[in-house]
Amino acid sequence: MTKAEKLSLGKINQRLESNHNRIEEQLLRKYESIRGNDGLLPHQKALLLKNELGSMNIAEGDFLPIFDELYGNVDAVSLETASDMVRLSQGSAAGRISSRDQVIKYWREDSQARMQKWGKAYEQQAQALFELSYQQNWGARRTADELNVLLGRTEKNAARIVRSSGNSVRTLTMKQGYDANNIEFVIWNTSGSDKVCPYCSARNQQVYKIGEAIVPAHVNCQCYLLPFKKEWVQNGKFDKEWSKESRRKGLEELNKAGGAANNGLTPFEKSMGLDKPPKPVWTAEKGFARGEAPRVITKPQLRYLSLSELKALAQERGLSADRVKELGKTGLGKRATWIRAIAADSRG
Repeated sequence: MTKAEKLSLGKINQRLESNHNRIEEQLLRKYESIRGNDGLLPHQKALLLKNELGSMNIAEGDFLPIFDELYGNVDAVSLETASDMVRLSQGSAAGRISSRDQVIKYWREDSQARMQKWGKAYEQQAQALFELSYQQNWGARRTADELNVLLGRTEKNAARIVRSSGNSVRTLTMKQGYDANNIEFVIWNTSGSDKVCPYCSARNQQVYKIGEAIVPAHVNCQCYLLPFKKEWVQNGKFDKEWSKESRRKGLEELNKAGGAANNGLTPFEKSMGLDKPPKPVWTAEKGFARGEAPRVITKPQLRYLSLSELKALAQERGLSADRVKELGKTGLGKRATWIRAIAADSRG
């Protein structure tokens, strides 16, 4: 994923720098002659210089092929990852989906528009810079150096676009993969870096209903969602202590940096107009929220369930799809086989 982002960002920066260098070359050629015209005011000189330089939107042009390549790579990797996660969680191959067109259509156009926006910002800031440079009687070289600062800002914004939109495509693709395979819950994971923000530290290792957890949470967010089954906690198939320790360390690092966990709406949730943050189904510290814990059925109670109920319970308790299929070959009179399997395999 990181390799795909770096490759695309390199192509974007190459184009930005090429356009910037064209502008800078013209500036060094024409700046001094305009500065020597004492009959013009600074803002008039700046306007004349801008007209001489031509188009100054360094993000002008078609970036769509670059974003198509990026999101296509991200989509392919995300589908593979989602399939792997489903296979690990269910013990069977994941159902196949084709989401590329659905996922990419919005983000390619949105990313192009955002690039154009920052290219326009470069143009506007350059115009203000030219006027200031003539007011302060700077030389051409100093003006060009200040223009390079604007290029750096534009490239930083391009990196934000690539990272946040790439993560959005990844999250949406994986969600579609989970939806297609009846995964109901996801657990929030941070990137593990020491720059985790207050919002993501607060969500780390908390479980949400799929569709309620929104990743990315903010610009440059690198969090991701993995499938989760409530029965894993009950059956001892989920390492609660590791989860708790991971969360504790993240909050500790945040506190050392002078921050504090923020359990409110994340920046992107606010931008979506949400009224309140999602409610976790399970947390490492407190366990299941009220009414969310898996039902507890003792071994003696199993004998009163129908065969269809036993099958549903077997799936609920975490038996692999292959094991359920194998049990399904038993006859109607062999309910005891199901009961023994559920009791033994799922510790139910």
